[in-house]
Parts: sequence; structure tokens; C-alpha cells
Amino acid sequence: MSQRTFLPTLLLLLLAGGVVCPWPATAQDTVATNAVSDDDYRLGLAHYKQKRWGLAVEHLRSFLKAQPRDSKASSARLLLGVSLTHLKKYRESRTELSQFVKDFPRDRQRAEALFRIGECSYLLKDLPRAITDLTAYLKAAPKHNLRNWGQFYLADALYQRKDYAAAEILFRRSLTEFPKGQLAEESRFKLALCCEKTGNVTAARKLYVVLSGNKSFPFAARSLSQLGSLEFDAKQFAKAAAVWNQLARLFPKSPLADTARLNAGYAHFQLGQFPEAVARFQAARSRADQAAVADYWRGISLKSLDRTDAAIAAFRQAETGRPDPELARDIQFQWADSDFRAGRYEAAGKRFQEIVIRWPRHAGAAQGLLFATESVLQVATRTQDATLRRRKLDQAQQLVDRFLRDFRNSPLFSKHQLQSGRLQLARGDDKNLKAAITSFRGVLARETSAKLRNQARYHYARAANELGDDKLVLQTLSPLLDSINKSTRPGEFDDALVLAASSFLATGSPKPAVIAASNYLKKQPEGRFTADALATLAEASEQQDNTADADQTLSRLVKEFPDGPLYGQTVHRLAERAYKAKNFKRSEQLFGTLVALGPRSSLHAVGLSGRGWSLFENKRYTAAAEAFGKVVELYPKHDLAAEAAYKSAESYEKAKNSPKAAAAFRLVARSYAKSAFAFLAARRSARLLAKQKKTVEADAAFSALLEQFPKAKDRDTLLYEWAVLHADAGDFKSADGIYRRLISESPKSSWADDARFALAESDLVAGRLDAAAESFKTLAADRTSDDGIREDALFRLVGINADRNLWSKVREFGRQLRTRFPRSRHHWELRFQLGQADLHLGEFALAKKELTAVLGQRTNDEIFKAGWFDETWVLLAESHLRLKDYDALVATVADFRRARPKSSVLHKADEILGRGLIKKPRPDFDNARAAFRRVINSTSGRKTQSAARSHLQLADSFFLQKNYREAKKEFLAVHILYKFPKLQAPALFQAAACQEKLREPGEAVKTRELLIRQFPDSPFATRAKQQLRRRPTTP
Repeated sequence: MSQRTFLPTLLLLLLAGGVVCPWPATAQDTVATNAVSDDDYRLGLAHYKQKRWGLAVEHLRSFLKAQPRDSKASSARLLLGVSLTHLKKYRESRTELSQFVKDFPRDRQRAEALFRIGECSYLLKDLPRAITDLTAYLKAAPKHNLRNWGQFYLADALYQRKDYAAAEILFRRSLTEFPKGQLAEESRFKLALCCEKTGNVTAARKLYVVLSGNKSFPFAARSLSQLGSLEFDAKQFAKAAAVWNQLARLFPKSPLADTARLNAGYAHFQLGQFPEAVARFQAARSRADQAAVADYWRGISLKSLDRTDAAIAAFRQAETGRPDPELARDIQFQWADSDFRAGRYEAAGKRFQEIVIRWPRHAGAAQGLLFATESVLQVATRTQDATLRRRKLDQAQQLVDRFLRDFRNSPLFSKHQLQSGRLQLARGDDKNLKAAITSFRGVLARETSAKLRNQARYHYARAANELGDDKLVLQTLSPLLDSINKSTRPGEFDDALVLAASSFLATGSPKPAVIAASNYLKKQPEGRFTADALATLAEASEQQDNTADADQTLSRLVKEFPDGPLYGQTVHRLAERAYKAKNFKRSEQLFGTLVALGPRSSLHAVGLSGRGWSLFENKRYTAAAEAFGKVVELYPKHDLAAEAAYKSAESYEKAKNSPKAAAAFRLVARSYAKSAFAFLAARRSARLLAKQKKTVEADAAFSALLEQFPKAKDRDTLLYEWAVLHADAGDFKSADGIYRRLISESPKSSWADDARFALAESDLVAGRLDAAAESFKTLAADRTSDDGIREDALFRLVGINADRNLWSKVREFGRQLRTRFPRSRHHWELRFQLGQADLHLGEFALAKKELTAVLGQRTNDEIFKAGWFDETWVLLAESHLRLKDYDALVATVADFRRARPKSSVLHKADEILGRGLIKKPRPDFDNARAAFRRVINSTSGRKTQSAARSHLQLADSFFLQKNYREAKKEFLAVHILYKFPKLQAPALFQAAACQEKLREPGEAVKTRELLIRQFPDSPFATRAKQQLRRRPTTP
């Protein structure tokens, strides 16, 4: 809680430089009437009136020193005392005023002077003297006009002297005598403080409520602060929070607002309202002097919300807020604990160790060292890295040794000894396990705490379990088990039931094992050892031949822990036990359960093999062969694979299923190459290697297979598979050699046409188009070939002739393909090629029909994404141009732009659009030029021949409009920007024509000479020469 202080309003006024209590006019009148002769007196009086207090004091003292018995001495001394008060020289003022009272006991201002004497003592904090002086004043002047001030000063002096009862009486008297005086509110507030101090909390609460009821009251904020403290001290945290929140809301600029926010945070924390507490502490940290404590408690609140990362961030801020040493240590401790709770044991251990180093003499140093050790132990016991585990265990040992050295007499020594035993237990070797037992026995011998004794027993039993001493486990746990079994509620040491169940099972006592495991599952249905308890319960039930309970328990185990290894391990143990007992039906079921875990399980192969053996013993040979076969198929390198392969073949033989027996023995050939099944094994080996893309090994296997078995009946198939192996690896040269060998050896094989097609493909890829075309023609015409081969051969012929611009051939083979295979998988690309052929053959209407139909497939995602599809818009645009359907041309290009704005061939369509817009009956030069510029500037078309052609046509458009200056500029740009002579030459030729039109004959001559020099073989160079000869010679 923040410290509550009180500074009286009167004192505040005085410190601000004002006169606390006004002087009556009579005193000044007296001075004025007696101010007659002496210069010092007159000067002192004048300076007093002008509030020049220092000069007034100087002259009045001079006057009194010179004329102490003058008739004006009483007035001068009184004015001197008041002036000193204004200069805040209360001690000197009190001396002068006391002298005044002594020297002038009958002066009419005596009461005034008595009051001022008491006031000076009060302001000097000379409380005993103030009480005496003010009591004398009140007694001497019961009806004086400043009595309310005197009474207040006296009451407050008594309050400050902790005489709360006497102060309370005076404050009540003041409120009775002056209920509406200017000190009423402050008196009421002070009265509330007195009531609070005297234990009259009800009265204090009522007074604070009244005072806080009006926001304009000067003590409203302080009353709310005090009321909040009352409610908090009374553990009325909800009321306290509401009051402090009200203070912060109504008086946001009050010095008490930040403290109220901090206190509200405490109240919300006590109520468990952690989000609200976080918000208040966050607001309270704006004041620098309480930022550290606000951030600390914000961190504590966030910890309570399990928001450990946010809590750590708050503690980090608290650390930067200059906390005092005690708070700094608490911050580090809570920070470390947050890391621990979040499972960041490495970070927690480092911070706990740092706390012990920085505050070695702190009362919590021993506890901090225990926490540091626990953090390091957690890292060690959780890591899978053996090197890290050893290093952390050694580090934990150093911390354990330090505790023994520095805190041997600590009351936490038993906890240390328990921790030491756990460290030895974690090391795990027999020597350390025995040492751990000694440590746990030490705890049991010296400790009286039931909790620590039970912890020692539990870990003692764990050590005995690791040593394999199940009897010692049960003996150690016996007292603990009695306590656990008496309770029906979950307990801290319920894990001992699982240890006991395991030991009961190991000692051949399944019944108590069932009881112990079942009890654990009732008390801890979601405990950390639930899986172990279920596994033990299943095994114990199986040992009692209660298979129904065992299966039910196994079902729960896999349902609740589907990803854990324990289910499979337990089923495996039960299956092996059943097989050993010759209960093959049960073992088949259990091994089948392992199989159902799927290939991801490490026991899948074991399950398949075990199920195969169980089926074999039950004489279900076909099912056994399939189970064994799965082992070989899925786990060819497993320890059980060779045995399973042999048993699979043997099972098929016993089932008189020779084909499957042969298939199984193919796998045996991997280990038994000289067996009677060598050919089948070798063939399977080659095929598996090919399937696994092991090209080098598969090549060697196929070569050896065909050499070893030259008369194999499926030799042609093996040759084809061998060739495909190389083709898939991209080694077409080797593939082609094997294809030729297949055709040579087996010309009538069903694989021969596939081989011929592959050879034709190789010719096509190598650019031997004539050879490829002849081969594809032969295949297309061969009625003995597969339809798929003939269809693809015709399609290849369409593509070859399209690449060679033999459009009549494209149409010929395309129509054959469409006629023979109307549902060809190449249907839409074929129609695209036919449309292209029609366009080139001048059949523009037919081209338009085909290409429009192709574009209709844009909703077919496979067609729309084909690499050739965008060209359809380009060809259709050209068709519209040739048909002079300019509106359709514009619409097609616009449609293309909407559908594929980033197409790499869109610039081609724009070039066609530009040409069309110029060829219209009424040329649209502006839009044509815009289209040409899109081509010129496009990412895909820039600097291409299409861009150069568009640039040339753009220049022509200006020429046609007789804008020779722009035309000349663009023609020359074509010559400069591009490297296409067939377009650069006409550009220079036309540039010269523009120069003639612009009356630049000299420039025209230079341009033609440049044309002749750079492009001498161009027909435009010939024409340029003719023009130069016709030009008259300059004299």
C-alpha cells in the first residue's frame, strides 16, 4: 500500500506567500494614527503597507532599538512580528510577539498576538509548544474572531502528536461551532482521520463518503483515497477497487490518481480479477517512482493468467524502473519462476543462480539455490542429448555441493537431501542408484513432514525399480499405498500406484496390479502416468486370462494416447505371450492389432511377421503368405525380411498357389541369387530398382538378367522396360539403342510399335524432322499398332508440319486424326492447329470457326492453362483482320486483354489490332498508335521483331497523315532501336522521303547513303540509288 500523508491547507497557503489569517483593520488604524515623528517608524510603516517586509523589519527594529519605550513601541513590535511572519521567520516572529504580550499585557491586540504566537509554533512544527500556546490563546480569548483557526491548529497539532482522541474532540467542537466555516471541510477530513486512528471505522467511512460526494470539495480525492484504504484493510476488495477506480476516473490529474490506480490493481488482484489488475498496474506505471512496483505486480498478475511471456516482459520493464534492492530481488525471482513455469528451465536455472550470487545473504538464498538446482535437473532429465544431459547433471551436482557447503544448517536441508537423491537417481548407474537410496533413507530418518517423507518414499521406490528390486519397491511404498488407498480424492503421490502395479505384475501378482492400476485411473484419469497405468492394467488382465478387460483397456490406451509408443509395445508383449502359450487365435488377433497401426509404427513389420506366423500355425496359408509378403514389400531391409520372404513363398507353396509363390520368391533372390527362383528374383530386382529410379543399378540388373536368361519368354518386355528406364533418366541415346535391339530381336512384339514411336520421338527431339515424319507416317498407317500409338503419331505429324509451315500437310494429317479418333485427347489443340492452317491457307472463315470454338474452352482449366492457348486469340484476331471485321477484331483483343492481361503474346494481338485500325475505311490513327506503343513498351514484346514492325507501322501512320516531322522521328527510331535489317532498311527509305517533304534535301541524301552503306542487298537500297541518280548535281 502507498504511504498516506497530510499537508494542511493553511500551511499550503502560507508557503504560497499569503498571510494565513487576515489582520483586523483596527491594528493598522492604530499604527496609522500613531505614525507621527520618528523616521524609522514612518519608513517601517510605509514599507509594511507596500508589503516590503524586509525593509519594514529593518526600520521597525531600528526604531525599537532607539526608542523601546516610545508610545508607538507596541505597534512597532506587533508590526515587526507580522512582517517576520511574512518572511517565514517564524521563530523570530514568535520571539517578537511574545515580547509584545509580555510588555503590553493590556493591549487590545493581545489576543491577536497570542494567536500568532501559537500559529508560529504550529508552523515551526514545535508541536508541544504549539499545543501550550494555542491552549493559552483559546482560554484567554474565547470569543476572538480567529478562534476557528486556533482551534483547528490545536486539533491538528494534537493529531500530529498522535493524541487522536483529544484531536477528535476538538475537530468535532470546531464543526459544531463553525459548521459552515472555511475550515469545515478540512476539519471534517481530519476528524475522519482521527476516527480511523481511534478505531471508529464506521464513523470514518461515513465522513469520507460525505467528503467524496462532491467533486468540487478540496478533500474529495483524498477522502476517496482514504476510503479505499479502509475498505482494503477490511478486506472489502471489490469496494476498495471501485473507490480507487472512481478516484482515478474523477481526478485524473490529482497527485493521488496514480497511487489510486496502483492500489486498485492490488484490490483487483486480491479479487482474482487479473485482467483488470493488469490494466490498472499498466496505468499506474506512468509515474516514475512507482513504475517498478507497478510493473512487478503487473507481471505477477500476468503469471496468474498463465501469460508467462507477457509476465516476463513486465518483469523486464520492472527491472529498468530502478527498484529498491528487496523489490529487485523479488523481480528476478518471479522472472525466473515464470521461465520455470513456461518450461524454459535453462533460462530459469541461470536466473535463479544469478539471484543466489547477487543476494547471497538474503533470507531466501537457500530457497533460490534449491530452485536453481531444480531447473538444471529438469533440463537434464528432459533432454535426449546424452552430452548435454551429462553436463547438466554435473552442473546440478555443483549446486547440490554448494548447498551442502553454504546452507548445511538450513531448515530446507531435507529438501536439499531429497534433491540430491533425485540427482543420483537421474544419473542412473547402480552406484548412484544405491547412493540415491541412502539419500532418501536420510530424509525418512530426519524429516517429520509427511509430504517430504512421502516424496522420499516415492523416489526411493523409483530407485529400487531402476535396480530391478520389485520387492523393495513394494516394501518401500507400503505405508504410502495405505494412505493413498484410504482417500478417494486425487493426491500428490498417486503416481506411486503405477510403480506398485508394475512391481506387482513383475512379481507375478496380477490381481493387486489390477487393483493398484485401476485405483490410479480412478483418481487420475488424465494423470501423467495414465498411459503406463493402462498398459500395466492391460497386461495384468491378460495374465488373469481376462481378455475382454484387456482389450477394453487397450482400446482406451490407443484412444487417449494415439501417438505414444506404449500402446504398440504393450500389444506386442501380450501377442508374444499368447504365441508362446500356443494360443494362436489370440496371438493372431493381437499381432493384427499391431498391423492396424500402419507403416508409421516401428512395430508394423513385427506385427505383420507375427500375424503371419500365427496364421501359418493355424494352417491359413494364403493369408499367412500375404502377411509375410507385406513384410518383404514394406521392409526389405528389416531384420525379419529374409525370414518373412522365405515364409511367404513357403506359405504359397503349402496353399498350392504357385504363381503367388513364385512372386514371393522373386524377393528371395536378393539374398539367394542361385536358388531355383533366380530368374524371377532377378527380374523383380531389376524392376524394383527401375521403379526406385536407381538407374545405374537397374541398368546393370537388366543387362545381367538378359545375359543370364537369353531365352526368357518375356524378353521383349524386359528390353522395353530397360529402355524406358534410360528414357526416364534422360539417357535417350542408351534408350534408343535398346529400342532398336527390341525391334531387331522381336519385330512382332506388342512392344515393337512403342519402341518405333520412341525412336521417332528421338528423331523429332534431335531435329531430324524428315526421319521423324517418315516414322510417324509408318506408325499411323500400321493397323497392327495400338490405337494410342497411331493417334499420337498423327498428332506428331500435325506438329511437325506446323513447325515447317506446311499448312496443307497440317490440314491433311489433322483431318485424318479427327476422323479416326474423334474423341482424341489432343482434340482441342488439334482444332487450334487446324484453325492456324486455315488462316495460313487463306480460309479465313474456317479459321474463325475453329479458333472461336477453341476459345469457348476457356472454362476448361486444363485447356486454358495450356501453353498454346493464348495464341488462339492472336490467330483469331488475324482472322478478323483478314475478313475486315474490324469490330470483331477490337472485341477479340479486348477480350484477350481482360482474360489474360499478363500474357506473353498479348503484344502480338496489339500489333494486329494496330494494323486493323489503320486499314479501316476511316482509319483510327490514334488508337492504332496506342496499340503499336503497347507492343513497343510491353515486357514480352520489347525489342522483338513484333515491336520493330509495330514501330515501323506507327511511323507509317504519321506519314499517311502527312505529319512528316513525327514520321521522320519514328522511322529513324526504328533504324536505331532495332536490329532487323528487313525493317530497318524501309525505315531509312521512308525517313529520307519525309526529309524530302520537309525540304531537307541534304539530310535526305545522307539518309539514303546510310541505307545503301548499311543494307546494300536490300531492294530499298536499289531504289535509294535510283533516287540519288535522278537528283540534279549541285554546281
